[in-house]
Amino acid sequence: MFLARMKESTQAFHRKFEQDLDIFHTVTTMERYAQLLQKFLCFYLPIEPRLLDVQNRYGLQLDVQQRGKSPLLLRDLSDIGMHHLTAHTISLCKTLPNLTNPAQVWGCLYVLEGSTLGGALISKHINKVLGLTAEYGCAFFSSYERNGGTIWQMFTCMLEAYACRYHEEDRIIDAACETFVVLSQWLLKEE
Repeated sequence: MFLARMKESTQAFHRKFEQDLDIFHTVTTMERYAQLLQKFLCFYLPIEPRLLDVQNRYGLQLDVQQRGKSPLLLRDLSDIGMHHLTAHTISLCKTLPNLTNPAQVWGCLYVLEGSTLGGALISKHINKVLGLTAEYGCAFFSSYERNGGTIWQMFTCMLEAYACRYHEEDRIIDAACETFVVLSQWLLKEE
C-alpha cells in the first residue's frame, strides 16, 4: 500500500517537526499564540496560490481553494486583536517547497492536510490554556472540526488513486519530506 509507505517514509520528518515546534510547551500565552499564527499565515499566504495554480494548470480535482487555511488564520488573528496585519505589513515565507507538478502538490498537501488531524489536539490545548474556540480565535487549528477524519480519508483515497495511476510515488514522498523540512525551518526561524 502506498499510504503505508508514505507514512513510513515521512515519519521521521513528522516526528522531528512536532518535537521542534513543541506547541504544547511553547504556546502558553496569547503573545506566543499570535506569533505562531503569524508564522503559519506567512507560509500559507504564498503557498496557497501556488497550489491553486498547479491544480488549475493540470485540472486536478483537489479543491485547493476550499482547503485554504489563510482565511481562517486571518480570522483568528483578527479575533485576538491582530486585525492590523495584512500581506503588506508582514514578511512572507520566500523559501517554499517546489510546486511545479501534480506529484509535488499531492506531497505538499499530504503534510498540510495531515496537520489538520494534529490541529484537533492543538485546539484543545489552546482552548484549555487561552480559552479560545473554533468559533473565536482558534478556527485554524479546528479547521475541519469533527469532520477531520472523514476529510482526511477522502483525501488519502484520492492521493492513493493518483499515485497508483501515475506511478509517481517517489516524487510525492520527496515533496512531502521537503514540505516538512521547509515548513519546520520557517516556523522555527527567528525574526
